[in-house]
Amino acid sequence: MLIQQEFRLNMRKITAFLSLSLFSTFAIGEMDHHAMMMKHHAHETSKDERQLVEFPAPAYHATLKSMRDHLRAISQIQGFLAEENYEAAADAAEKGLGQGHQHGEHGNHAARFMPAEMRQLGATMHNAANDLSLSLRNVPISNDLKPVFTQLHRVTNACVACHDQYRLAPLTH
Repeated sequence: MLIQQEFRLNMRKITAFLSLSLFSTFAIGEMDHHAMMMKHHAHETSKDERQLVEFPAPAYHATLKSMRDHLRAISQIQGFLAEENYEAAADAAEKGLGQGHQHGEHGNHAARFMPAEMRQLGATMHNAANDLSLSLRNVPISNDLKPVFTQLHRVTNACVACHDQYRLAPLTH
């Protein structure tokens, strides 16, 4: 009983730390995005050296929506982890991030506009999400959260790597 209580307390501490870390990361990213937009509107030249990937407008908007959906799924996973609801977290990982995740009407076709390395990063993220789901379903049996955090780290690392290397824009011609 004492071990289970310690496990739950440690889980809550880890979840709180991860939630704060993720919130801070995205808050900083949003500030960077806002600063970039301000420079753009002031007609300053952009020093963004990431590779530009252009999409037809419908695929561009569908891809952005899909990325927001992925972020929403990560947030749901963290919330369910905080509640120790591993089955719901696993479902959120599968449905929101896994290989079966649907990218909307135009998103399934957006991959043809992506460089091969960008497609590979997406596949890595989706595969890691499937592994995350399995790890989450195993927690009640193993009482081991390390595989969960390892897989969640793989998911977010793929996202960060892609956003560090590529920037999206709608085709203008």
